[in-house]
Amino acid sequence: LFLFIYQGTVYSYRPAHSGEAVKLLDTSSSCFLAADFLTPGNNYCVSVTIAGEVQVWSLEDGTFLSKLNLGTEVQV
Repeated sequence: LFLFIYQGTVYSYRPAHSGEAVKLLDTSSSCFLAADFLTPGNNYCVSVTIAGEVQVWSLEDGTFLSKLNLGTEVQV
C-alpha cells in the first residue's frame, strides 16, 4: 500500500488489488505538503499542511479523525 499526493488530493495505491490509484482525500482546499502511514499497521495516515496543521485520517474510508496545529509554518 502506497500513499501519494497529486494536485491537492491524497491517493492510495494497492498494486495487489486492482492496480489503480484510489482517491482517499480531496485536499484541494488546503496546501498539503506530505502524507504517510501512522504506524503500527496501515489503518491510518497522517498529513501536514504548509500552515503546520497535522491531521490524522482513516485509510478505510477517508474519514478525518483528528488534528494538531503545530503553530509554525512547515517546509519539506
